[in-house]
Amino acid sequence: MKTNKMVKFDIQHFADGAEPETDPVEPKVVTSNEPPVNPPATEPPTAFNKEDFLKELGVDDENTLQEQLQALKEFQDGQKTEADKQAEALQAAQEQATQALNESAQKDWQIAALKNGVQDAALADVIALAEKTGEKDVNKAVADVLEKYPFFAGEAQKPIISTGNPARKTDPTETTADKFKNAFSQMWPSNKK
Repeated sequence: MKTNKMVKFDIQHFADGAEPETDPVEPKVVTSNEPPVNPPATEPPTAFNKEDFLKELGVDDENTLQEQLQALKEFQDGQKTEADKQAEALQAAQEQATQALNESAQKDWQIAALKNGVQDAALADVIALAEKTGEKDVNKAVADVLEKYPFFAGEAQKPIISTGNPARKTDPTETTADKFKNAFSQMWPSNKK
């Protein structure tokens, strides 16, 4: 035996941009020989009970809960502030330690340069060049720079004025008495005093 199931529906309802009709919809009629299926039995949702929830939290009423939450927030803010103070103090101490190390390293460079006979005017230049060498030993680094650039060491050389004759070089700081002394010493080498 064959039964026909008929469902009546409006196809226009599924069309794009179609507006629902304002006419009342006829109830859908389903004819079947099978018994209707009952949905599975579910437990009705229980209502939220505020008093039970508060008792589970360990408080008597909502005001007590609000007071405890406020106290917790104040405690956390107090702890956060103390932690922030400690972090700032730590950062300041680290900055001071770094500055002290930098100053100490700079003093080490200056001492090494002065020990190697670097002129005061060339001290910063020699230190800058020595730092660029990558040498760990500051004395060795300064010595390497002075080996490559010897004019940084010792006293500044006096300029020598040449008269064109390579045998006769004169010193502009030489006094007239020194000139006579030098001239006589060249003429009579045995009279050196």
